Amino acid sequence: MRTFPGPRQGQIRDVLDTAASDVERRIKIFQDGQLEPMPGRTLDETLEMQIMQVLGKARDRTGEIAGRHLGLENSAVVMAVSGGPGFHAELTQDGRVHRPAVGPVASGNHPGLR
Repeated sequence: MRTFPGPRQGQIRDVLDTAASDVERRIKIFQDGQLEPMPGRTLDETLEMQIMQVLGKARDRTGEIAGRHLGLENSAVVMAVSGGPGFHAELTQDGRVHRPAVGPVASGNHPGLR
């Protein structure tokens, strides 16, 4: 497995730390009863959509950082360029090519948020 050099690893960590802080802030707003529901959505659905958006952006950004480092000889990058599935699962990680840092963001059930 190939690892990222320090600066890339630090960039990925910064993106993930920022996303984690943003998600925690949104959960706190939800728990404090301050979240405004999106039109046609429940509070739970609104929170889930916001979290999915934050994590999706983090996944995309870390994938960009990883893709710049790995180059076209990497199979995950080839999958991304060709439109194959699994691109983000292969590239969005903290230091290693095959360990996802941001996995599935929607489970449809969030009992711990209340």
